[in-house]
Amino acid sequence: MTIKLKILIAILLLIPIATYLDPTHQSCTPAQREIAITIDDLPIDNQYFEKISQTLIAHKAPAIGFVIAQRVNSKNLKDLEQFRQNGFLIGSHSYSHLKLRKVSAQEYIHDLTMADKILTPIMTTPKYFRYPYLSQGRWNKKYQVRDYLEKNHYVIAPVTIDAKDSNFNLELMTQQQTNNPEYMSNLKHHYLAYVWKQTIKAEQNYRCNIKKQILLIHANRLNSYFLNDLLTMYEKKGYRFINFNDALASK
Repeated sequence: MTIKLKILIAILLLIPIATYLDPTHQSCTPAQREIAITIDDLPIDNQYFEKISQTLIAHKAPAIGFVIAQRVNSKNLKDLEQFRQNGFLIGSHSYSHLKLRKVSAQEYIHDLTMADKILTPIMTTPKYFRYPYLSQGRWNKKYQVRDYLEKNHYVIAPVTIDAKDSNFNLELMTQQQTNNPEYMSNLKHHYLAYVWKQTIKAEQNYRCNIKKQILLIHANRLNSYFLNDLLTMYEKKGYRFINFNDALASK
């Protein structure tokens, strides 16, 4: 594991720990733990997409996938349609995954319009939109985009737990040690430990008033390997997987 990732993991793991050092902190576990799984950056290569889908099915975990429309082609369109037929939801993740704070409102809205034309035939209803990078912009730009989304009947998809799995996936792709059992075991351990710390942090941040969590992960190679372990971890911690629509009903 690279020194850079070790430092990153140490920092990420220490942030939630600060919560417990706060003298005002009180231990808090929701009476009923429920979580919705959301997956950004679909579609991906079939071998990884299929493994993620089958893992969700095996755990009876409802999920919603947010699609980058620019990636859709005749081949992976079949994967997306099968994903929907398996009972999963499909939402928009824009056309080209722009970060709102780096472009104008007009450019961003044009990107959303292009995505809408491609994704409308395969999106489920209601229409959900997940901001790329979770970047919603500021001031007038923010409200221009929100106005567009509202007028086009989109519901903005929130997040309560960000797995930050892109950082771990980057490490995986950089090191290329998938055939090294010790390396893979260590990476999985750090990934699951971080996600659980994020989960505990989310429970504390809402003072246990929130019963339904929304987990953000990405469609990537990392989760094709470790999603089963991640879902198993949640099950062992007493979490129940719920539909995204049900999770939003508690907000």
